[in-house]
Amino acid sequence: GSYQSECLYLISIGVVSRILRVLWASREGLTTKELLAVLNMQLQMEKLSLQDNRMTDGEIGQKQNTAINQEDISPVLSSMKSVRLLVQNEGLISFSHHFVRKTIESRY
Repeated sequence: GSYQSECLYLISIGVVSRILRVLWASREGLTTKELLAVLNMQLQMEKLSLQDNRMTDGEIGQKQNTAINQEDISPVLSSMKSVRLLVQNEGLISFSHHFVRKTIESRY
């Protein structure tokens, strides 16, 4: 339905900017698991704001199953690592240099 399309849109649109903003907000980086948790929390908050007030609790529960998973972000993270925007040390994903962090801060 159209709600499912909206959820897919929220997942796909701006996933790069979402990841970069979340990593910018972290002080020393995040694990993939932590990154996914924050991204999904943001997604749930956005979905709640899109929901029609006329839906019943059962309908709301059924429509909250869409989530961002590792398969959604892995290609994005790999690409950003390959061009040296991000690094992963001891399981933490972070910006490769302070100037990357500053650029993200001014962009987003």
